[in-house]
Amino acid sequence: MPITPHATLPRCGLPHHLGALLVLPLLLTACSGGAEQSPAPPQGAQAVIDVDVITLDYRPWRQHINSYGRVVSAEKVVLGVEVAGTIAAVHFREGQRITAGQQLVSLDDRKQQLRLERAEANVATAKAELHKARGTYHRLRTLLSRQVIAEETYKVAQAAYRAASARLNQAHAAEKLARQELQDLTLISPVDGTVESEQVEPGQRVHPGDTLALIQTADALQVVTYVREQEVNLLRLGDSAPVQSPGVPGRTYEARIESVGNTADARTGNFPVKLRIDNADGLLREGMSAEVELRSRQAEQRLLIPRQAITDRDRQRVVFVEREGRAVRVTPVLGMAMDGWVPVLAGLSAGERVIVNHLPLLADHNRVRINAASSSATPPVPGDAPGEETSQALSQALSQTLSQTLSQTLSQTAPQALSQAPFQAPSQAPSQAHTP
Repeated sequence: MPITPHATLPRCGLPHHLGALLVLPLLLTACSGGAEQSPAPPQGAQAVIDVDVITLDYRPWRQHINSYGRVVSAEKVVLGVEVAGTIAAVHFREGQRITAGQQLVSLDDRKQQLRLERAEANVATAKAELHKARGTYHRLRTLLSRQVIAEETYKVAQAAYRAASARLNQAHAAEKLARQELQDLTLISPVDGTVESEQVEPGQRVHPGDTLALIQTADALQVVTYVREQEVNLLRLGDSAPVQSPGVPGRTYEARIESVGNTADARTGNFPVKLRIDNADGLLREGMSAEVELRSRQAEQRLLIPRQAITDRDRQRVVFVEREGRAVRVTPVLGMAMDGWVPVLAGLSAGERVIVNHLPLLADHNRVRINAASSSATPPVPGDAPGEETSQALSQALSQTLSQTLSQTLSQTAPQALSQAPFQAPSQAPSQAHTP
């Protein structure tokens, strides 16, 4: 198609010097006019791309298991009464944070106050009777030693003294019981926590066994998650695991494995894992979702490749391996990436040299040349997605490749265009004779 003065090239976001490099081959082809097209360059003249490689080797690898779970309360306290009574006052509300020793519920204590007063009166009476019986007993024992009274009289006084002492002990026990029952009419929180549910109101009649409230302990929270049967034996009690929750964005909590289930869930076949989590700030709440990163207990030797060496082709994750100066496309079986590294399950071997840069420019069996500075040392692993290149590196690679292509085009197209163009001598108008 001829190039018109108004023709414009589509904007592709490349630098200006790269756009010029793309346009020059088109101009050279147009300038050749009707000359025969030059044959394709030989295979040996294909552009060579300079690349960096990493030599595959086995490295220590601890498998990471990402799972999702729920925050639950590790300990719950049921608030109830030990004696029947009527609610006089409620000193809390649902969702309120409470402290140990805080008064929560008061029952009507008027009858219990009367019982305590009666018990205290019985104690006073028993003390008086004991005092009288003790005096009689000691006086008769003295008379018996002088043989003034009969022994039977002494034994009666002795029995009365012992009975009075027993009655005093009973009166003391009744007083303690009445006092304790009076204290039981005031419900005190035994722990620090949050009131989960309130099931009581003033004037309500309650009995022993009734649940008045449910208290979640403040710091004792758990995360319950599930792992597959292939992963359950990789975990160890006491191992730490970072936990994040969308309910507390930007915060990472440290949890420890508290229990690993011995029986799989009948519906899913997965095993429950419970982790104790520190909720000192009180921001986590029961029912929040949580993301848990579990780590296997042993480190295995795995063949690892950096994540940056992987690119997508035809909806597959592929890598390019340098073999005899060519970039050979390989589709390995890969595991889950972790910390910038991906375990190779199949398809690659130790010692192979995997290309780690200029992946968008590579095709199967492209000619490549390993940079002199490239080594088998571990390259820096970027945080970008697999196969992404910075715009600066891509521009340099494109500039290098297009420069080589342009040089080949100039060396092959321009001489042929000059040799095939017909030579035309400059025309000169005939001179006319002038007669004098």
